[in-house]
Amino acid sequence: EFPRFCHSNASNSPSALLALSNMLSRLTVALAALWAPAHGLRMGRRFPLAMRAGSPVPQVYRLENPSLGCVLLAPKEEYNHFLREAAVFIYEWDSFADDTEPMAKGVIVDQVTAFELGEMAPALEGTPLGGNKLYTGGEAGNNAVIMMHEHEGIQGSRPIGNGLFVGGVSHAQELVGSGALPASDFKFFFNHCVWTRRQLQDMVDIGGWTAAWTPKELIMRQENKMAWRFIRSSLVGGQAAHCAYSLRGLGPHSACFSLAAGLAVAAILGR
Repeated sequence: EFPRFCHSNASNSPSALLALSNMLSRLTVALAALWAPAHGLRMGRRFPLAMRAGSPVPQVYRLENPSLGCVLLAPKEEYNHFLREAAVFIYEWDSFADDTEPMAKGVIVDQVTAFELGEMAPALEGTPLGGNKLYTGGEAGNNAVIMMHEHEGIQGSRPIGNGLFVGGVSHAQELVGSGALPASDFKFFFNHCVWTRRQLQDMVDIGGWTAAWTPKELIMRQENKMAWRFIRSSLVGGQAAHCAYSLRGLGPHSACFSLAAGLAVAAILGR
């Protein structure tokens, strides 16, 4: 929301405010290009994604319709406590489902619980993956747990879109136990979300939900309650600045931001 200026009625007009907004956006992006590479943002906190100008990695962007591998973003006014500020990754999609059959399954990507996998699944306690945090994927699922990862060669896994895979716990345990892969490459979700075709249509057309493509690194980040805010900020500020992403877990002194998105990021971190 723009501040109200008192010295002139003209400066309060929509056209004047829009011009001011555009001017400030161009100025902040130019300043960021000069300042960020040399100094970085010293936030003292890790952030899911670092943005570097010139990176070949695609942006976060809006989709017209949801599909396999996309992320559904809850609206600001969502009142279901499970789905409030939720970013839901769609990992199953049945194009042949009718209006009453489950069409899509997804998991909330960043709603971490206080429990480790071994605490909720005693058979995995003390195993290489038993110490991984457990995430709440949704309300449905009969207490089932799924494992998500980026490794195509894991036996027993299947692709779920966006370069991600689900399943293959036994082989993953072997690889982590031998030191071939880190345990942090695997993310576990307790339960999931499920919607019919009609529910999805109503969510997007009436309920204010947004479908977006996001890099898989964001989905796999071991972070709590950051994805929804970051993706929304990227859709608003990141596209205007045409900023690209270097998707790595960087320390607090190495993040370089395109400031049009960086201003939104700073606001998030300050909350």
